Amino acid sequence: MGWTYFYNHDRANRIELCRREFGNKPSWATIVKDAIIGTTYYAAMKSTKTGEVWGLVVLTDMADGEFGYKDMSEDMMPYYFDCPVGIIKLLSPTDNQYANEWRQHCLRKAGAK
Repeated sequence: MGWTYFYNHDRANRIELCRREFGNKPSWATIVKDAIIGTTYYAAMKSTKTGEVWGLVVLTDMADGEFGYKDMSEDMMPYYFDCPVGIIKLLSPTDNQYANEWRQHCLRKAGAK
């Protein structure tokens, strides 16, 4: 998947834009807890169908009045490991190898700080 860009009419910041894009529109999930670390957005997302909570990672970019993002779920094993421990702890147990590896990388990195 590539990047999605749109014009940032009201000059909102990254976390506001991510909350609008991923918290308001989808009927398939809601944001439980989120954070932005540098330019990367992390969220615990609760499925409206199953109630499971999974990790969302969104790379963001702001340039020339536009906001861009590239979203990935934890089961894609995104190589961004700054997700706060408070978000990781909210995620439902999973059998997905990539999601579990991603969670472990995040926890190890947080422990090293």
